[in-house]
Amino acid sequence: MKKILLSSMMLMVAIFAANAQQNKCDVNGDGHVTSADITEIYNYLLNGPEEPTENAGIFICNEAGWESVALYAWPQNDILPDWPGVVATGTVEKYGKTYSKFDLNNNYFGTELNFIANNNDGGQQVDLMTTTLGDEPIYVTVYINSVGALSYRIDDGTDPGDDPQPEMGYTMYVHSDLDWEEYAMYVWSNSAGGNVEAGWPGIRPAETTTINGEEWLVFKMTTTYSNYNDTNWIINNNGGGSQFDLMSNYDFQADAYVRVAADGTYTISASPAN
Repeated sequence: MKKILLSSMMLMVAIFAANAQQNKCDVNGDGHVTSADITEIYNYLLNGPEEPTENAGIFICNEAGWESVALYAWPQNDILPDWPGVVATGTVEKYGKTYSKFDLNNNYFGTELNFIANNNDGGQQVDLMTTTLGDEPIYVTVYINSVGALSYRIDDGTDPGDDPQPEMGYTMYVHSDLDWEEYAMYVWSNSAGGNVEAGWPGIRPAETTTINGEEWLVFKMTTTYSNYNDTNWIINNNGGGSQFDLMSNYDFQADAYVRVAADGTYTISASPAN
């Protein structure tokens, strides 16, 4: 056993000597490569990484109506699960709410990762924080915000109050002959670099209204949707797997009325008249 330990230490010395000048062995990040760094590397190889504490990780309170919750992290570096990530394995109670918990192994800790909550590959998702997980737990609530988009907040036990009211802009009215039970509108733009505000599946209709005896879905859009003249619109069944492309490179500068036929074709006009 002593020979094995001695050989391991000699190997570490060789690695240390080869990489010290490039600061690759500055494990503790103090700007210097010292014997403390090589000891930490040696202990890591001998004992493996420390397991995260039981209460560490990200916990999600599902107020979005999802039947199942999964947590995805990227970049994967070939060591993290593929999409949709890890599925919740249980619940914990905190701040008077119920949070889903996930079995996160040590690969999730100590490295900066981007986290995405989703309904277990059911078509709905929301980007969470970019962070480095440590011993302190992070409690997150996923919910539908005041404009009908999936959103999240980090909980700390205090009353978050109402969401700040965004500046509202024009309205997109949709009369649909599709047989969907749910609807969402997703908008993306090249000049925006992707989503225009809401990620997939987009925003839900705020309400329905009757105009000239016809029922219309009412999508209330913020002013952000009028900041780009190359928006692309996709109507979908709230991430349920069906979708149709609507306007392309569209400059949304006034209320608009869209009629969607049963085959997904559409017309758009400035008034609800046929």
